[in-house]
Amino acid sequence: MNGNIETIYLHLDSISPEDFPEVDYEFYSYFSEKYGYAENYDSNVPECVTAFMILEDWYGCWFRSGVWTFYEYYAGKKALKITADFLKKYADKEMSDIFESGIHEYNNPEYKNSDYPQEWIDESEKIDFWIEKREKEIFSFLEKILIDNKKEICGKTNTTLMDSI
Repeated sequence: MNGNIETIYLHLDSISPEDFPEVDYEFYSYFSEKYGYAENYDSNVPECVTAFMILEDWYGCWFRSGVWTFYEYYAGKKALKITADFLKKYADKEMSDIFESGIHEYNNPEYKNSDYPQEWIDESEKIDFWIEKREKEIFSFLEKILIDNKKEICGKTNTTLMDSI
């Protein structure tokens, strides 16, 4: 792995919030190696890790090709529902609603040729715009996930170290 999780948390603790994008990939890489691909996440992966990874992919797809590709790829996957439920509990209502607004049946055989309803495409463009305008808020929420859940993420065995970072 790129490092142990405690070292990655120490790196997170040493930076300012605006520098979070410089360290989030370390967590992404760690979780990918530990748990595999996010599309396969289910109840065996901590909910906070699933939400972190899925939201990273959501943001990344917006940045690269448009968020509709994210929803198309994750259609019908448990990780999408786990993340939507996590957002309902821990994110502000606007973020939760905007994330959920893009969830459709992209995996429905009726749309095998990617002939999706225009309404879905229009919604994805609204989501793209929302993400673009709220990048800082998204990164702040991703950082909050990591900070609020560090004991769960790191395991509860080394609580002295975890309390210090």
